[in-house]
Amino acid sequence: MVKYIIKINCTGKKDLTFNGIAIRVARKNLHQSPPDITLGYISCIFPYIKELKIVYKTLNKITIKRLEFHCENETDLSDEDFVHFIEVLKRLGFASEKDVKISYCKIVRYMDDNNVMRDKHDEILAYTLTSLIKIKDSKKQRLRNRSKYSTRVLYICKNLIV
Repeated sequence: MVKYIIKINCTGKKDLTFNGIAIRVARKNLHQSPPDITLGYISCIFPYIKELKIVYKTLNKITIKRLEFHCENETDLSDEDFVHFIEVLKRLGFASEKDVKISYCKIVRYMDDNNVMRDKHDEILAYTLTSLIKIKDSKKQRLRNRSKYSTRVLYICKNLIV
């Protein structure tokens, strides 16, 4: 079983919106965006999606927010499958003014220096959301991750039949 993650930055309205509304978890008087019914529809179309999260990454008082689709499948996604996934998101109402990057990453488990199991995300494919331009590999030297993370799981309506 291959475990992977699809990541899209959604820090501001220019990064990613759903029908013009910023991506967010339900709060007091605000509904979840995208709504649970839309996420349920996406999970019916793509049954390999197991969970959706909004991840907040903070370093030096700067917070970056991203939408993550956690997936499990028998095989890796091909370029065509990944582009199809992006096109479905766009048809359902996801949009980006900045033409934000959407990444397909394999989850690799490893043991750190303190014998603690950690996950690393190795980027396999990356495209721009709006123009669907493939982003070439940019092999950056990885620095030690000192960021603090918090996660909010999005509710997905599972009572749909497509």
